Amino acid sequence: MLEVEGTRCAVAFWGPEMALNARESGARVILDISMNCTSRRALKALGVRKRLPKSVASRISVLDGLHAKIFLGEDHAIVGSANASGNALGHAGGSPSLREAGVRIDRSTEPEAFEEVEAVWRSYLAAARPVRGDDLDRAARLPVSVAARDHVPFPSDRPGSVLDDLLKRPDAFAGTVFVFADHPAKKREIREAEDAYEAEHGTAPRTDGRQHVCTINDPECDSRLRRAALHLCWWFGEDPGLYAYHDLTRVEHGASISYFGRMRWPTVRKAFGMPIVTRERAWRADEGEAKRLLREDGRRKGKRFVLMAHDELYEALQRDDDRD
Repeated sequence: MLEVEGTRCAVAFWGPEMALNARESGARVILDISMNCTSRRALKALGVRKRLPKSVASRISVLDGLHAKIFLGEDHAIVGSANASGNALGHAGGSPSLREAGVRIDRSTEPEAFEEVEAVWRSYLAAARPVRGDDLDRAARLPVSVAARDHVPFPSDRPGSVLDDLLKRPDAFAGTVFVFADHPAKKREIREAEDAYEAEHGTAPRTDGRQHVCTINDPECDSRLRRAALHLCWWFGEDPGLYAYHDLTRVEHGASISYFGRMRWPTVRKAFGMPIVTRERAWRADEGEAKRLLREDGRRKGKRFVLMAHDELYEALQRDDDRD
């Protein structure tokens, strides 16, 4: 016999924030995956894993082609236009960014209408199947529907995190190169780079408001940097911290290539569309994850230099998330 009480939802598309709320409340959920609007991160927030716990399979069902938005509680039902996302329903302490409509049905005053909504939910449940671990492979990494996304500035577990924001809004970081490093340039290399800059531009880098960013000999790294407008570096050498550069310029000197840029965190932060957060707070939020990415370089401490374009870092963070 199908359950009657408790929170039940037949909602097509889910964002991670509302999915986590449903998981924590023990809600019974029916959803769609086929339209690429419920993402992998939303499924993970619901508790879906490759090795699927039985408790999750009994609570989450998949019905491809579902487009309904039904929310059922013990005393009330809501039928409307809103998907289960922060944009549609509002984030904690905030208002929704989309204009939605819904009808609220009270079980005590409108018992027949409430039973009709329950009957529809039951019919969907009967047609659905339990979620499977391989549904993670079917789901989109990023939902195609803006209405199904949770665009919050930062998740609650790592306030101020740039890397978490990248996972939520990868397109906002296009044109950015991310570096995790503890391999300093030699003083001789920096002097040569500054001389080459002055010879090319007619002024010293600092006169132009630019600082030395990095010196490289790798053509692939150079190719990524040549396409970059912004540069973020999690630096673990002397004076560790998060360093942000914009307005990059490139100079060649001998077999090496050096980049210079203007170091200004507020300008870079605003380019990403991030809310006000200090550079120090962002560093603290991502220090542990940045160390993990740096360790994967495989070279010994003091010689490590990991450079990624925004899409490469996004994939690396997703792979790490998939191991959870």
